[in-house]
Amino acid sequence: MNFDSKKKTTSSTAILPDDVILEILLRLDAKSLMRFKCVCKSWKSLISHSVFINLHRKHQLPYTIFANSLEPSEILSISHSKNFNKISELRFPLVDFKSIEGSDNGILCLSGDNDTIYLWNPAINQVRKLSSPPISGFRLGFGYSTMTKDFKVVAVEQFKLFDIPKHIEGRLIKNIGKLSERLALYTYEGFTPGPKHYPIFQIWVMKEYGISTSWIKHLKIKLPSSSAIEDPRSQFSNNGDLGFTNDGCILISSAKGLHLYDPKNKLIRHLRRQTMGGFICFHDYAENIFQIEE
Repeated sequence: MNFDSKKKTTSSTAILPDDVILEILLRLDAKSLMRFKCVCKSWKSLISHSVFINLHRKHQLPYTIFANSLEPSEILSISHSKNFNKISELRFPLVDFKSIEGSDNGILCLSGDNDTIYLWNPAINQVRKLSSPPISGFRLGFGYSTMTKDFKVVAVEQFKLFDIPKHIEGRLIKNIGKLSERLALYTYEGFTPGPKHYPIFQIWVMKEYGISTSWIKHLKIKLPSSSAIEDPRSQFSNNGDLGFTNDGCILISSAKGLHLYDPKNKLIRHLRRQTMGGFICFHDYAENIFQIEE
């Protein structure tokens, strides 16, 4: 299992061939791998190797993560599986968490009180506090540089304004985010006629980033009838909010809790009963055993 060797070898004490053990380890969750470092020196060396870490990350199921605006320290994650049957909660171990500023390679960049910046790996619960920048009132950019093999946090001092699509001027924009690697926004259009008034939304996508004339209407959504949302007019008017996963499904916040709508099959699913005020900080996330260096 030595990545530096071109020959496949089998340990004399191993029951299974090394390549089989490798394939098994690559499919384990991060917490299990951290425990298995204690099995033997060869496993510790293997699991700590950068090649193994990258291969392991590629085997992990991607998630969409977001924070609850009523309780920002509560970070929720939803798996990008066909059934979206897994929702879990992540709790940042420190108390001054305010917002998720970015996510890359399994590491989250978080902002806290007094312009504090943290890097956090939820899979292994490792936190590193960074030095605060010499400016205030900034927004952060975060990512992993393949050239330097390190993470970079960039404070933004300038912002660029984009014009919204002309067809939606005066309408309510419910949320903005990323859809299929493109800038996207949701607009509220009103309610369907009839005894049950269900909300209508539109998704707009910017085909060319930064080009305001490239906005196109991606999808018009009429939410279907659902026992999970019995009175959509009052619920969406009062505290409803929308967010979207990177593969096009829609998260809906209402007085009934958290719901997920899949536009492909036009089905809505109740995910969580607890009340949410809305969504903040949508990012993609996948587990990684990468350890943040000091």
